[in-house]
Amino acid sequence: GDIQAEEQELYIDPFIEELFEIVAIQAEQKGLELHYWIDEDVPNKILTDVTRLRQILLNLISNAVEFTEKGGVVVTVARGIDKSDRMGLLFSVKDTGVGIPKERIEKIFQPFFTTKPTGQGTGLGLSLSYDIVKAHGGELSVHSDHGEGTVFIVSIPTNHQ
Repeated sequence: GDIQAEEQELYIDPFIEELFEIVAIQAEQKGLELHYWIDEDVPNKILTDVTRLRQILLNLISNAVEFTEKGGVVVTVARGIDKSDRMGLLFSVKDTGVGIPKERIEKIFQPFFTTKPTGQGTGLGLSLSYDIVKAHGGELSVHSDHGEGTVFIVSIPTNHQ
């Protein structure tokens, strides 16, 4: 398993719209809203490993849709700084689902720990997503209050032209 970063140009707006299109039917059937917000200081084009980022965000977004019964999912993109002071981006995926109990949060990125099989067939579990993000010098974290929804935050180092 060679996790070499394949950097490609990524235009953020169409990228997120494309992810939403994939889950749109499922969201619509449940009456959920999909929204995204990109902070104005985020460059519209970055260089990153597009394939990996797509897999990870699609996994998080489709899980969010799956575990949310009312309300919706909001994806936010903001600027962040990584450990070596390189510019990074923060992608957060927030849902209005039931939330995850504390004792499960602690184990959520461990291998073989699944909340339930995903109906989306993305085939990428949270522990694998976590490993990939780490291998790319980023972070994957989660915040949830039971009954209050869940937010997953992916930070990735990026390069700009």
